[in-house]
Amino acid sequence: MFIKRFNYQPGCECSNFENSVFYEDSFKGLEKYKVNILYYTDPMCCACWAMEPVLRKLTEEYGNHFNLVLKMGGLLEDWNCVSDSDFSKPEDLESHWKEVGDMYGMPISGAVWRNDPLHSSYPPSLAYIAAKKQGETLARVFFRKLRESLFIYDVNISLEENLLEIASLSGLDESRFLSDFRNPRTKESLHSEIAESRALGINTFPTLVFIGDDDRSHSISGVRPYETYVFLLKEIMGYLPEKRRLNYSLSELFEKYDLLSLREISCLTDLPMQSVTSELGDLVVRKAIEPVKVHSSFYWKKASS
Repeated sequence: MFIKRFNYQPGCECSNFENSVFYEDSFKGLEKYKVNILYYTDPMCCACWAMEPVLRKLTEEYGNHFNLVLKMGGLLEDWNCVSDSDFSKPEDLESHWKEVGDMYGMPISGAVWRNDPLHSSYPPSLAYIAAKKQGETLARVFFRKLRESLFIYDVNISLEENLLEIASLSGLDESRFLSDFRNPRTKESLHSEIAESRALGINTFPTLVFIGDDDRSHSISGVRPYETYVFLLKEIMGYLPEKRRLNYSLSELFEKYDLLSLREISCLTDLPMQSVTSELGDLVVRKAIEPVKVHSSFYWKKASS
């Protein structure tokens, strides 16, 4: 399928796939939404973790107008395949991850690269595809917990035993998950998704490909301000869709989400960080939530019962 030319706001690092054939597997199984968004990502992509606040807000406010499909991009097959001179061995990534986390308000420990480094991002990618066999909702919960485990708690998510524990915490059936994880067809699906991203020339994560109902498409890479994604949604639809008004109290927010950063809370409530910090202090005093320290920053989670 050929992708029609689609013009976008100057100055953004975007591409049109002009004069190229869109990898046909990208369209398989897509639902009939006004817009489908293919999200090319990887479980160990620190920039994808940094994008979580804006992606959550976009999904909360406009999610009834688009279908988000996660696609695994195959960031690290193994360390023998790494050609980047800046990141040629595991310990090179720790400081980079910390910098990215601090820059975007999504703190990252990074100590996993010193203490128990991942040998590949393929096993957790495979695990997500296995989790999808039990439904998209549980798979999304699993994928978030994968990243929390890695970026906050320094869990080596390339190990099968750790993936099985995260699957259990996510509410997945463990035996079914393990069976699907080890199934050769699941590995074929992963390799197909990786081949798809490479056929499209996608070598930066996160990359979002917006596909309109007339098959126009547009991609945008990197972490962008929230308004950029709303603008792109408007351009691909031809109008600005009605958004869902968010009116969460902090208590309600923690009923829906187990763990949040200060930036995520600020994004989802439209409150300034100073006001959020004050309200969080009140919830800590009431023992409704508890802090999770990462460097000099914190995440916040529902208090253990």
